[in-house]
Amino acid sequence: MRTLRRVTAQLRADTVRATPPPAPMVREVTGWIVPPPDQLTDTDRVTLQKISDPCPEIAATVELTRQLAEMLVNLRGKDLRRDWDAVKAGLTLPYNSGPVEGNVNRSKMIKKDVRPRPP
Repeated sequence: MRTLRRVTAQLRADTVRATPPPAPMVREVTGWIVPPPDQLTDTDRVTLQKISDPCPEIAATVELTRQLAEMLVNLRGKDLRRDWDAVKAGLTLPYNSGPVEGNVNRSKMIKKDVRPRPP
């Protein structure tokens, strides 16, 4: 019986693999994509690179999201071509639909009988 225990313990020890680190949270990854790359720590930059290198779609998404964020920050609506008038107005005028969206969200929460948390 001891021999069997010893052999199975050795087999378990030989087959144990290190657990990979947990996948980053979506908000974490978003926090690495939106700011300019020079504002990221080296660790965050490398981690984002590891995520985007194997998948060209993710790499393209990162690049396009960064370009859009830069346009929004600098109000450069003229850089977009499709839906020119609407895009230009949305990126250059000081108006936004934030208050309307807040009311819509509150209405939906009331319908669901879910109370929003106080700020």
